[in-house]
Amino acid sequence: MFPVFYERIENVGDYILSCQIPQGGLCRNIGERSGKEAFMTTYCFGGTALIKAFQMTGKKEYLDGAKKFIDFWMAYQNKEPDRFGVVGTFYDKYLNEKGEIKNHYYDAAESVSNKGGAGYDASDADGPTIAWTAWEYYKLTGDRQYLEQYRENFKLILKSMQATVDLADWLTYCHPKWSFKYLMDVCEVWAFLDSLENIFHQLSEQQLAEDCRLWKDNIRQTINKNWWNSERGWYYWYLDGGGNYNKDMNWHKWYPDAAEQIWPVLWGVTSQQQTETQIVWKEFNENIPDWHRKDLDWPAVSTVAIMMCDYDKAFAHTNNILAKKLNARDFQTNQGYFVIRNCCVDFELTGSLHLVTDSLSVIGNQFKFDFSSIPDGGGSIIIRLNKGEKTSLYIDGKQQAIGRENGRIVVPVQIKTGQVKSFRLSF
Repeated sequence: MFPVFYERIENVGDYILSCQIPQGGLCRNIGERSGKEAFMTTYCFGGTALIKAFQMTGKKEYLDGAKKFIDFWMAYQNKEPDRFGVVGTFYDKYLNEKGEIKNHYYDAAESVSNKGGAGYDASDADGPTIAWTAWEYYKLTGDRQYLEQYRENFKLILKSMQATVDLADWLTYCHPKWSFKYLMDVCEVWAFLDSLENIFHQLSEQQLAEDCRLWKDNIRQTINKNWWNSERGWYYWYLDGGGNYNKDMNWHKWYPDAAEQIWPVLWGVTSQQQTETQIVWKEFNENIPDWHRKDLDWPAVSTVAIMMCDYDKAFAHTNNILAKKLNARDFQTNQGYFVIRNCCVDFELTGSLHLVTDSLSVIGNQFKFDFSSIPDGGGSIIIRLNKGEKTSLYIDGKQQAIGRENGRIVVPVQIKTGQVKSFRLSF
């Protein structure tokens, strides 16, 4: 039934909310949330997942949960240099049985780079996740004052990223005590710089916005020029402090080898049409043809499959994850972000548009819903039908021209703040 996975968005959103502590932090999974020490890290896509859940359902508790997540971490930012000498970072935390927030203590067995005290997995990509979440929140709320509230925090986040950048290639070492550059990390850095660029534009910090733009351009150039092994058809996935790339890449070793290959297109560093992306996706599917049945801990692969118009495997993979993983105690909030995105495979709202709660219905061949926007803005309504039926669509009763991109119907919409519009599709 169309839309296939829409009703599951709330299931995933509710699961993520169940992983949230009262103070706002999000645990990695429900198992850790219910443990004696509820571990939390800024490297969490749960806040952005909740924002997407609000956009697709209109349920404000999801948007409120995302704001609490941002607020929680901004209150714990290291505004003075941390124990590694880096400013603007966020130590991993836990909630103890007394309801107190404490720094997570790392020993050498758990983390060589953090041994002997508080720390984080990656200074270049963990904390900046909060800036990304804040930008996604702004896109749906238009709340410039909220960005203004954290102006100085965003500047410090940028400084934390700059602390480990190597100006020889503009890529970051993942940690001040770990001299490796990883493809996954630098692709995420690129995406989070994009969010910071947009935030600084909104805050009229034009020089900082330009700094982010130039840095992004340099990262993209480096990855395209230096990290692609054209002879063997794959990306190098790490570079050590001595300037040595990994010599081999095993497609049958899921992580890190194979999984790292899709990160450039997943985060927008490369495009779907780019030759390297096409080669990677072809090799990925030839070497791991049954990924949609077995690799259920990586919904990001389906996100890429949708980008590459590989819909059949994306449908099968998403269906398997929802059936077998969603109720597991170790289902990750980070996975939930990609699952929600994948649940939008055949129906999605973008930009500032959000669904009006409980307005969606499918009766016979009629698909209807109401949508609105908090700020003046707009976006697109995207529909993908399984068959090429003749369709007609209406907004506020007026028939609209139908534009198609990659087999999808794409309807651009402009809307005023608080305005409610109706959408109807006949197919």
